[in-house]
Amino acid sequence: MRMTGDFATAVAGVAPVVLLVAVVEVNNARPRLREAHASMRQRIDALEGLYAPGRTLNSEEVAAAEEDLDHLERRGLRDAFFLIYISLSALFACALGVAELFALRWLATPDAGPQEREAGFCAVVTVWSFLWITLVPVSTLLGTVSRIS
Repeated sequence: MRMTGDFATAVAGVAPVVLLVAVVEVNNARPRLREAHASMRQRIDALEGLYAPGRTLNSEEVAAAEEDLDHLERRGLRDAFFLIYISLSALFACALGVAELFALRWLATPDAGPQEREAGFCAVVTVWSFLWITLVPVSTLLGTVSRIS
């Protein structure tokens, strides 16, 4: 793969759009992360109170604690996957910024040459970033449609 004027122009035009979507996605995740942390913290605090030194638990408290632990485990796994998704979205956003800089630098440099490595980087990052930011919305939509039918 070689950097050409058309290719660099395409990267310089597409990368900011995909970057904007990734940044919006990461920004929109902040309230969900705060909510998940607060919910987990509340349950953990309640569980710690149940197991305070010198306290004995009746069977209802033990059952409630087991239910809370089960909920924490399910929620924790879901939140871990969400955190991985957001972290990778942030990583792709940074990589897109670098790809954008490569393309703009090539466009601004007279007789820049083919720059195969930079062209390959731009292509890989742009394609994978586009696939990544469409992965969750499309999979969520497909999951919703499959539950309806």
